[in-house]
Amino acid sequence: MLVGVVLAGGLSSRMGADKALLQWQGQSLLDRAQTLLNESGVSKVVVSGELGIADRYTAQGPVGGIVSVVMNLQMQPHDQLIVLPVDMPLLTTEHINNLCQYAEQHHTSAYYEGYVLPSLLRIEHAVSNKVIRLFENGETMSVKRLLALCNAVPIPCFEQNKFINLNTPAEWQRFHTHHV
Repeated sequence: MLVGVVLAGGLSSRMGADKALLQWQGQSLLDRAQTLLNESGVSKVVVSGELGIADRYTAQGPVGGIVSVVMNLQMQPHDQLIVLPVDMPLLTTEHINNLCQYAEQHHTSAYYEGYVLPSLLRIEHAVSNKVIRLFENGETMSVKRLLALCNAVPIPCFEQNKFINLNTPAEWQRFHTHHV
């Protein structure tokens, strides 16, 4: 099973407003991300965060959201997640499908070189269990470290200008000025 996950559980503290609810081209960033994943042909789309599957481990960032989804859905070995942050509105189905095709052909987890997200993760219980043990011991884990544990392979990035990540009001304003 291939599950699309929209990471929308951050505090949006630098933005000062919930990024998932920001409007662009007539829809929220959350709706846009969900539509993108659905159009990419995933089996199911879920949202990580208050608007969907709540984090089981608070203050653990994106990895906490990813692990919460795996636990909530009771995912099985060889199930896959395509993980997309809510605040990258210029990504396209081509970006998602490229990751999926590479991972399928090479039986691996994958991400774009230079960017930890979006990424495609093959579910392995040993990795999930290790992350949970770290969380329970009060440690944290970066997405980069999770990718390493999953033996994820970086693939060439195309259209780097589409990998814009929006975190502050100034970035949002510049984005709106250039992408009407």
